[in-house]
Amino acid sequence: MKRKTDDIYAISESIEERKFRFRFEEAIVYEVRPAPGGAGQELIFRHHGAIHDLFLMMANEGDEGFLRGVKLFLKNAARMLRPARSHFISLLADQLHEMKQTSAPLRECEVGNVSRFARELLPGTKECTSSVHFGTEILLAWAEDANTGVADVGVPSQPTALIRGILMAPSFDHARAVLFWDKAAKSESFPCRIFSDPCPWDEGVIFSSWHVRAFGRLFTVAPPVAISRFAAHMREHAIKKMVLKPMGSQRRGQWAAQCVPADENDRERVFRCIVGAIDDSERRERVTEALQLTA
Repeated sequence: MKRKTDDIYAISESIEERKFRFRFEEAIVYEVRPAPGGAGQELIFRHHGAIHDLFLMMANEGDEGFLRGVKLFLKNAARMLRPARSHFISLLADQLHEMKQTSAPLRECEVGNVSRFARELLPGTKECTSSVHFGTEILLAWAEDANTGVADVGVPSQPTALIRGILMAPSFDHARAVLFWDKAAKSESFPCRIFSDPCPWDEGVIFSSWHVRAFGRLFTVAPPVAISRFAAHMREHAIKKMVLKPMGSQRRGQWAAQCVPADENDRERVFRCIVGAIDDSERRERVTEALQLTA
C-alpha cells in the first residue's frame, strides 16, 4: 500500500535527492549486540556498502552534498546513541583509505573530504542554525570518543591522523568553530595529541608546513582558553619527530619510520613558524608567551 509520506517526498524531492535520503537512512542502521565470546557488547553498522556509497555521493556533490548529509544526520542524530554517532563519523572518514585497500597507515590528507561534513555541524549556515549547539556537541563527542574509544560497545579509538586530518584540514572553518574550540579546551577527554604527535617522516620535522599553517589558522581565531591549553600542551609534549632509518642491512633497502627525540632547535624552529603563521599581532604575542619563546 502506498504511504502518504511517499506522496509528500515525491512532491518535495527530486529523484537524486530521494536516492540520497534512502542511502543515508540505510547507512545509519546499526545494532548493539553481544560481542563474540560473550565479552561485553559491540556496536556495528549493518550496511558498510551504504556508508561507502553515501561518502561517494557527498564527495561528488562537494560542499552541497556534505551539507545535505549533515542536515539528514542532525534530523536523525537524536535517536542514535552517542557512540553510534561518533563511530559513524569515523567510518565516513575512513572510506577513502579503505578504498585503497592498503596496509599503509592512514594519512591526514585522506580524510580531508569529511572535514567538510564536520564543518557543517558548526554554526555559520542558515540551514543549521537551529541545531548549532547540538551539532557542536556531536562534533566534540566524536573527538572525545575517537580519542579514547568506547569500550562498553567496542568502538575503537582512532589514530591521530584521522582526528587531526578532520579538525586541521583547510576546509575546516575555524572561524565557525570558536564555540567548539572553547568547549574542547575545557574537556578532559579531548585528544590534545593532535597538537603534539609528529607528522610522517616525509619532511623530517615535528610538524610539516601543512600543520604549521593549520595551527596558525586555529590560533588566529581560537578563544584565549584554547590558546592557553593547546599551546602549553604543544610546548610540553611536541618533543619527537619521525625519521626513516635502515632496518638490518642497508643493501636490502629495508627502511622503516621511527620516532626519535627532537632537539631544541627543531622545536624552536617549528614553534616560531607557527607563530609566524598567525595573522593577529596580539594573538602572536599570546602564543609566543604560551610556547615560552624569547622575543
